[in-house]
Amino acid sequence: MQHSACASSPESSQALHLPLNPKEMCLRCQLCIAAFLYLYVGAAEILGGLGMCIGALPLNSIPSWLCPTSALGLFFLTAAVTPANIYMYTHNAPGPLPESAEPAALPWPFHALRGVMQMVLLAVLWGIATASR
Repeated sequence: MQHSACASSPESSQALHLPLNPKEMCLRCQLCIAAFLYLYVGAAEILGGLGMCIGALPLNSIPSWLCPTSALGLFFLTAAVTPANIYMYTHNAPGPLPESAEPAALPWPFHALRGVMQMVLLAVLWGIATASR
């Protein structure tokens, strides 16, 4: 059955502007926010990585602050997403699986390895960000 907010009949065109119920609207808002954060984090990771790569080039025209600043940004970004990974482990969340996969939880060794790798990544990024040139 098609949802009335998605119906294409002329009578339901006004329903497109008003939520059917607050719970549905809340879910839509959560999905929009999640999609925005997903895209924002991805863009920030790409820009941070580019900043570190460009900043590490041995050219005099590149500002010396670019690589450490990019590393510091990636450090804070990694620290910000770490609680989401802890939540995945503690709440047995399925994680990033292909659409065709059954919704099964990732095994705990995966979470443990990811936790260790995040600690290593944080240490490396902090070292790059605070290293004196």
